[in-house]
Amino acid sequence: KIGAISITLGSILIFIFVIWLSIIISRIISSIVEKDVFTRVKVGKGVPATIILMLKIVLISGGFFLAAAASGMQLTNLSIVLGAFSVGIGFGLQNIFNNMVSGIILAFERPIKVGDIVQVGELVGTVRSIGLRSSTVKSFDGSEVIVPNGNLISNEMINWTLSDSFRRMDLRVGVKYGTDPDRVLEIMEKIANEHEGVMKHPAPRGYFIEFGDSSLNFRLLAWAHLDNRLEVESEILVQINRKLAEAGIEIPFPQRDLHIKSDATRVPDPGLGKAKE
Repeated sequence: KIGAISITLGSILIFIFVIWLSIIISRIISSIVEKDVFTRVKVGKGVPATIILMLKIVLISGGFFLAAAASGMQLTNLSIVLGAFSVGIGFGLQNIFNNMVSGIILAFERPIKVGDIVQVGELVGTVRSIGLRSSTVKSFDGSEVIVPNGNLISNEMINWTLSDSFRRMDLRVGVKYGTDPDRVLEIMEKIANEHEGVMKHPAPRGYFIEFGDSSLNFRLLAWAHLDNRLEVESEILVQINRKLAEAGIEIPFPQRDLHIKSDATRVPDPGLGKAKE
């Protein structure tokens, strides 16, 4: 007995067993809903993950109160336990509680969805799952990173596919001085417009941006789908290099002028003369 609370080994075991059973049941029901229900019903992107997360929260929360009732815990005693739990949050569980609340915020606001491509700090990858405490992001090199939900809410995050999957390409090239800028712009825009992977609206545009140290620098802006953007960029750059060479337009190397100045007033080192002799 602790004050007015009476605790027995049996009540503790019953409490733990009911909590464990509620977690198992929530996983089974979530799996059935995900594989049997959402495969037959068409819903928006990310909606199944949100519904499954909320279903887990309801089942586990209900399991907690059911475990308290099954173990014989009175409502007044339960309030004492919850009070102790709040003290624990204040001393050492604030991070866990913050991640759980962040998981609920992610479920309702849905700033990210399963299948989105996100960037958190230096991590860039595809969201594989959104849990109550953490989310799983699979990076492009194949590793799966467990990201606490608090980091997705409190820190800056880039969602590359929130509203659409089209992204702008920014291609740059420099040509030698004396080249006709209009000719270069014409070649760049023609290549981009003829490529099937480039969006026609907005249309690709080329710009003469600056007089560089060794070249006239140009910039090509065009839009492509995120899934094949790198491939489209590579093909366009290859075509630009080929067409410039065919037109006799040179892409110069960096050039530097080196001036060597002799010092006629310097006194020669006598040691050098002896070494020569």
